[in-house]
Amino acid sequence: MVFKRIIPDLHKAAFAGVEYKLDAGDEPANPKQLMWRMLTTFVFDDKGNNGPAFSRNEDDSLVNVANRLAQKYLSIQLEKQEEIDELKSWFPFLPCEGFDWVFFFGPCTALDGHFRKLEEQRNINRDAYNWFNTADMRWKVIMGALEFEETSSCQCTWTDNSTGWTYTTSTPITGSPSDCIHTPSNDPNITVDCAVVTETTQTFKPSDGVVTLESASGFPGVNKTNRVEETNHFQLRNSEGTRLALLRLYEGNAGDAWFQTQ
Repeated sequence: MVFKRIIPDLHKAAFAGVEYKLDAGDEPANPKQLMWRMLTTFVFDDKGNNGPAFSRNEDDSLVNVANRLAQKYLSIQLEKQEEIDELKSWFPFLPCEGFDWVFFFGPCTALDGHFRKLEEQRNINRDAYNWFNTADMRWKVIMGALEFEETSSCQCTWTDNSTGWTYTTSTPITGSPSDCIHTPSNDPNITVDCAVVTETTQTFKPSDGVVTLESASGFPGVNKTNRVEETNHFQLRNSEGTRLALLRLYEGNAGDAWFQTQ
Protein backbone atom coordinates (compact mmCIF):
# COMPACT_ATOMS: atom_id res chain seq x y z
CA MET A 1 0.00 0.00 0.00
CA VAL A 2 2.92 2.38 0.78
CA PHE A 3 4.46 1.73 -2.61
CA LYS A 4 1.13 2.44 -4.28
CA ARG A 5 1.06 5.90 -2.75
CA ILE A 6 4.69 6.68 -3.56
CA ILE A 7 4.92 4.88 -6.94
CA PRO A 8 1.41 4.47 -8.28
CA ASP A 9 2.63 2.90 -11.54
CA LEU A 10 5.01 0.40 -9.97
CA HIS A 11 6.11 -2.08 -12.65
CA LYS A 12 6.00 -5.78 -11.93
CA ALA A 13 7.49 -8.74 -13.76
CA ALA A 14 6.92 -12.36 -12.77
CA PHE A 15 9.43 -15.19 -12.96
CA ALA A 16 7.92 -18.65 -13.12
CA GLY A 17 9.81 -21.91 -13.23
CA VAL A 18 8.67 -24.71 -15.54
CA GLU A 19 10.14 -28.04 -14.47
CA TYR A 20 10.97 -30.66 -17.10
CA LYS A 21 14.08 -32.16 -18.64
CA LEU A 22 14.57 -32.09 -22.39
CA ASP A 23 17.38 -34.64 -22.12
CA ALA A 24 14.89 -37.08 -20.56
CA GLY A 25 12.43 -36.59 -23.40
CA ASP A 26 9.98 -34.67 -21.21
CA GLU A 27 7.04 -32.63 -22.39
CA PRO A 28 6.98 -29.27 -20.55
CA ALA A 29 3.35 -29.70 -19.48
CA ASN A 30 3.73 -33.35 -18.46
CA PRO A 31 7.27 -34.08 -17.28
CA LYS A 32 8.34 -37.36 -15.76
CA GLN A 33 9.44 -37.39 -12.10
CA LEU A 34 8.23 -33.85 -11.42
CA MET A 35 7.71 -34.48 -7.71
CA TRP A 36 11.09 -36.13 -7.17
CA ARG A 37 12.98 -33.33 -8.92
CA MET A 38 11.26 -30.72 -6.79
CA LEU A 39 11.91 -32.70 -3.60
CA THR A 40 15.61 -33.13 -4.50
CA THR A 41 16.14 -29.38 -4.35
CA PHE A 42 13.85 -28.99 -1.32
CA VAL A 43 15.56 -31.70 0.76
CA PHE A 44 19.21 -31.77 -0.30
CA ASP A 45 19.76 -28.15 -1.30
CA ASP A 46 17.90 -26.52 1.62
CA LYS A 47 15.14 -25.27 -0.68
CA GLY A 48 17.72 -23.94 -3.17
CA ASN A 49 19.54 -21.77 -0.64
CA ASN A 50 22.77 -23.79 -0.39
CA GLY A 51 25.87 -23.40 -2.49
CA PRO A 52 27.41 -20.59 -4.53
CA ALA A 53 25.25 -18.17 -6.45
CA PHE A 54 23.24 -19.69 -9.31
CA SER A 55 24.59 -23.20 -8.69
CA ARG A 56 21.52 -25.30 -7.85
CA ASN A 57 21.07 -26.79 -11.30
CA GLU A 58 21.04 -30.55 -10.69
CA ASP A 59 17.90 -32.17 -9.35
CA ASP A 60 18.35 -35.84 -10.22
CA SER A 61 19.27 -37.33 -6.82
CA LEU A 62 15.83 -38.42 -5.65
CA VAL A 63 14.82 -39.28 -9.22
CA ASN A 64 17.59 -41.88 -9.27
CA VAL A 65 16.66 -43.16 -5.80
CA ALA A 66 12.98 -43.47 -6.73
CA ASN A 67 13.80 -45.28 -9.98
CA ARG A 68 16.09 -47.75 -8.19
CA LEU A 69 13.50 -48.49 -5.51
CA ALA A 70 10.73 -48.93 -8.04
CA GLN A 71 12.82 -51.43 -10.01
CA LYS A 72 13.81 -53.23 -6.81
CA TYR A 73 10.20 -53.73 -5.76
CA LEU A 74 9.19 -54.78 -9.26
CA SER A 75 11.98 -57.36 -9.39
CA ILE A 76 10.98 -58.85 -6.05
CA GLN A 77 7.32 -58.92 -7.11
CA LEU A 78 8.19 -60.84 -10.30
CA GLU A 79 10.51 -63.16 -8.38
CA LYS A 80 7.80 -64.06 -5.86
CA GLN A 81 5.28 -64.54 -8.69
CA GLU A 82 7.65 -67.04 -10.34
CA GLU A 83 7.93 -68.96 -7.06
CA ILE A 84 4.14 -68.98 -6.75
CA ASP A 85 3.71 -70.24 -10.32
CA GLU A 86 6.25 -72.99 -9.78
CA LEU A 87 4.61 -74.09 -6.54
CA LYS A 88 1.21 -74.11 -8.26
CA SER A 89 2.60 -76.28 -11.06
CA TRP A 90 3.46 -78.92 -8.48
CA PHE A 91 0.44 -78.41 -6.25
CA PRO A 92 -2.42 -77.01 -8.37
CA PHE A 93 -4.86 -77.21 -5.43
CA LEU A 94 -3.06 -74.38 -3.58
CA PRO A 95 -4.12 -72.52 -1.56
CA CYS A 96 -5.39 -75.66 0.14
CA GLU A 97 -8.30 -75.54 2.49
CA GLY A 98 -9.77 -78.63 4.16
CA PHE A 99 -6.84 -80.93 3.31
CA ASP A 100 -5.08 -82.47 6.31
CA TRP A 101 -2.38 -84.21 4.31
CA VAL A 102 -1.05 -83.93 0.78
CA PHE A 103 0.35 -87.25 -0.32
CA PHE A 104 3.70 -87.75 1.43
CA PHE A 105 4.63 -84.03 1.60
CA GLY A 106 3.45 -83.48 5.14
CA PRO A 107 0.66 -81.34 6.53
CA CYS A 108 -1.14 -79.26 3.94
CA THR A 109 -1.32 -76.37 6.38
CA ALA A 110 2.47 -76.04 6.34
CA LEU A 111 2.58 -75.96 2.53
CA ASP A 112 -0.35 -73.59 2.49
CA GLY A 113 1.40 -71.27 4.94
CA HIS A 114 4.44 -71.06 2.67
CA PHE A 115 2.22 -70.36 -0.33
CA ARG A 116 0.35 -67.57 1.45
CA LYS A 117 3.63 -66.04 2.65
CA LEU A 118 4.82 -65.84 -0.96
CA GLU A 119 1.54 -64.18 -1.94
CA GLU A 120 1.90 -61.66 0.85
CA GLN A 121 5.47 -60.78 -0.16
CA ARG A 122 4.41 -60.46 -3.81
CA ASN A 123 1.51 -58.16 -2.91
CA ILE A 124 3.62 -55.96 -0.62
CA ASN A 125 6.23 -55.40 -3.32
CA ARG A 126 3.54 -54.94 -5.99
CA ASP A 127 1.91 -52.21 -3.89
CA ALA A 128 5.29 -50.54 -3.25
CA TYR A 129 6.08 -50.55 -6.98
CA ASN A 130 2.65 -49.16 -7.84
CA TRP A 131 3.12 -46.39 -5.26
CA PHE A 132 6.40 -45.26 -6.80
CA ASN A 133 4.99 -45.69 -10.30
CA THR A 134 1.97 -43.44 -9.62
CA ALA A 135 3.30 -41.00 -6.99
CA ASP A 136 4.23 -38.36 -9.56
CA MET A 137 0.82 -38.50 -11.24
CA ARG A 138 -0.97 -38.22 -7.89
CA TRP A 139 1.21 -35.26 -6.91
CA LYS A 140 0.28 -33.47 -10.14
CA VAL A 141 -3.39 -33.94 -9.28
CA ILE A 142 -2.87 -32.56 -5.75
CA MET A 143 -1.08 -29.43 -6.95
CA GLY A 144 -3.44 -28.79 -9.88
CA ALA A 145 -1.03 -29.67 -12.70
CA LEU A 146 -3.33 -32.48 -13.85
CA GLU A 147 -7.08 -32.20 -14.18
CA PHE A 148 -9.67 -34.74 -15.29
CA GLU A 149 -12.87 -33.87 -17.10
CA GLU A 150 -15.67 -36.28 -17.89
CA THR A 151 -17.79 -35.73 -20.98
CA SER A 152 -20.84 -37.78 -21.91
CA SER A 153 -22.31 -38.34 -25.33
CA CYS A 154 -25.30 -40.21 -26.70
CA GLN A 155 -24.10 -42.83 -29.15
CA CYS A 156 -26.72 -44.36 -31.42
CA THR A 157 -26.21 -47.17 -33.91
CA TRP A 158 -28.62 -47.87 -36.78
CA THR A 159 -28.52 -51.45 -38.05
CA ASP A 160 -30.18 -52.70 -41.23
CA ASN A 161 -30.86 -56.30 -40.32
CA SER A 162 -31.54 -57.23 -43.94
CA THR A 163 -28.11 -56.14 -45.21
CA GLY A 164 -25.97 -55.91 -42.05
CA TRP A 165 -25.24 -52.22 -42.76
CA THR A 166 -24.60 -50.09 -39.67
CA TYR A 167 -24.30 -46.36 -39.06
CA THR A 168 -23.27 -44.71 -35.78
CA THR A 169 -23.68 -41.13 -34.53
CA SER A 170 -22.44 -39.47 -31.37
CA THR A 171 -24.08 -36.36 -29.87
CA PRO A 172 -22.87 -34.50 -26.76
CA ILE A 173 -25.29 -34.72 -23.83
CA THR A 174 -26.23 -31.28 -22.56
CA GLY A 175 -29.12 -32.33 -20.37
CA SER A 176 -29.93 -35.51 -18.51
CA PRO A 177 -28.35 -38.83 -19.61
CA SER A 178 -31.88 -40.22 -19.62
CA ASP A 179 -32.49 -38.10 -22.74
CA CYS A 180 -30.28 -40.52 -24.69
CA ILE A 181 -33.10 -42.14 -26.62
CA HIS A 182 -34.09 -42.28 -30.26
CA THR A 183 -37.38 -42.68 -32.04
CA PRO A 184 -37.64 -46.17 -33.57
CA SER A 185 -37.31 -46.36 -37.34
CA ASN A 186 -40.41 -46.79 -39.49
CA ASP A 187 -38.55 -49.47 -41.39
CA PRO A 188 -39.06 -52.82 -39.58
CA ASN A 189 -35.69 -54.04 -40.84
CA ILE A 190 -33.81 -51.22 -39.06
CA THR A 191 -33.13 -51.21 -35.33
CA VAL A 192 -31.73 -48.30 -33.38
CA ASP A 193 -29.68 -48.81 -30.19
CA CYS A 194 -28.60 -45.84 -28.10
CA ALA A 195 -26.26 -45.77 -25.10
CA VAL A 196 -24.51 -43.15 -22.95
CA VAL A 197 -20.74 -43.15 -23.53
CA THR A 198 -18.57 -41.36 -20.94
CA GLU A 199 -14.98 -40.37 -21.70
CA THR A 200 -12.37 -38.92 -19.35
CA THR A 201 -9.98 -36.29 -20.71
CA GLN A 202 -6.67 -35.46 -19.02
CA THR A 203 -5.36 -31.91 -19.10
CA PHE A 204 -1.76 -31.29 -18.05
CA LYS A 205 -0.54 -27.85 -17.01
CA PRO A 206 3.07 -26.61 -16.94
CA SER A 207 4.32 -26.13 -13.37
CA ASP A 208 7.41 -25.81 -11.21
CA GLY A 209 6.49 -28.81 -9.10
CA VAL A 210 4.67 -26.74 -6.46
CA VAL A 211 2.45 -24.27 -8.33
CA THR A 212 1.23 -24.17 -11.91
CA LEU A 213 2.55 -21.66 -14.42
CA GLU A 214 -0.94 -20.19 -14.54
CA SER A 215 -0.92 -19.59 -10.79
CA ALA A 216 2.65 -18.25 -10.71
CA SER A 217 1.70 -15.76 -13.42
CA GLY A 218 -1.38 -14.54 -11.58
CA PHE A 219 0.23 -11.89 -9.36
CA PRO A 220 -1.86 -8.69 -9.60
CA GLY A 221 -0.42 -6.01 -11.85
CA VAL A 222 2.22 -8.19 -13.52
CA ASN A 223 3.28 -6.71 -16.86
CA LYS A 224 4.96 -9.85 -18.15
CA THR A 225 5.60 -13.41 -17.02
CA ASN A 226 9.04 -14.79 -17.78
CA ARG A 227 9.27 -18.57 -18.02
CA VAL A 228 12.41 -20.05 -16.54
CA GLU A 229 12.74 -23.36 -18.34
CA GLU A 230 13.81 -26.65 -16.74
CA THR A 231 13.65 -25.10 -13.28
CA ASN A 232 11.64 -26.22 -10.27
CA HIS A 233 10.06 -24.08 -7.56
CA PHE A 234 13.09 -24.07 -5.26
CA GLN A 235 15.74 -23.97 -7.98
CA LEU A 236 14.30 -20.64 -9.06
CA ARG A 237 15.94 -19.08 -6.01
CA ASN A 238 19.48 -20.00 -6.98
CA SER A 239 20.06 -21.54 -10.41
CA GLU A 240 21.49 -20.75 -13.82
CA GLY A 241 17.97 -20.09 -14.99
CA THR A 242 17.65 -17.45 -12.26
CA ARG A 243 20.84 -15.74 -13.44
CA LEU A 244 19.65 -15.60 -17.03
CA ALA A 245 16.22 -14.32 -15.97
CA LEU A 246 17.79 -11.52 -13.92
CA LEU A 247 20.00 -10.56 -16.85
CA ARG A 248 16.92 -10.25 -19.04
CA LEU A 249 15.27 -8.13 -16.37
CA TYR A 250 18.19 -5.69 -16.00
CA GLU A 251 18.60 -5.46 -19.75
CA GLY A 252 14.97 -4.44 -20.08
CA ASN A 253 13.89 -7.63 -21.81
CA ALA A 254 11.71 -9.06 -19.04
CA GLY A 255 8.89 -6.57 -19.33
CA ASP A 256 8.71 -2.85 -19.99
CA ALA A 257 12.10 -1.20 -20.34
CA TRP A 258 11.78 0.66 -17.07
CA PHE A 259 15.18 -0.10 -15.49
CA GLN A 260 17.92 2.54 -15.77
CA THR A 261 21.36 1.15 -15.03
CA GLN A 262 24.84 2.72 -15.16
